[in-house]
Parts: sequence; C-alpha cells; structure tokens
Amino acid sequence: MYHEQTTHAKNHKGATVVVVNKSGAVQSVVDVTYPIDMKQGHPDEIKLKVANGILGGGSTGRLFQSLREKHAWTYHILFFVPI
Repeated sequence: MYHEQTTHAKNHKGATVVVVNKSGAVQSVVDVTYPIDMKQGHPDEIKLKVANGILGGGSTGRLFQSLREKHAWTYHILFFVPI
C-alpha cells in the first residue's frame, strides 16, 4: 500500500508544478506540458509536423532513441503537438 502526498506550486510565470509522492513506488512519471494554440494553416504548421515526426516518431524518434535506447532512462517518451 502506498502513502500518497500531493504538492501543488506555481512559479513566478504562472506555471504549475504538481508533485505526487508515493512512498514505496518503484517508478516515476514526469509529464511536461505547454499549451500551444495552433490551428491548421498557421505559418509554423509544417515545421511542427516535422518536429512531431523527428522528436515523437514512436520508437524511431530522437527522444525515444536517446532516452530509452542510449541511456536506458525510460520505458516511454512522447512528443506531440496536435494540429
């Protein structure tokens, strides 16, 4: 059984940091999000689609290759910008 403690904090720019401490847990999840208001037809749409493919791209993406295959730091990494 885990004891759970949740802490919320805001930095000087309004970003929220939430830490959920589960004593005895053997794994962690780090979720970093940033809201982007991007619609189809935006001048940077193609650039973001390319970034999605290069960084996200599942097991062939650069983040996965570096953080999982090279460093063995994670089981899963996701980069995605919805358009």
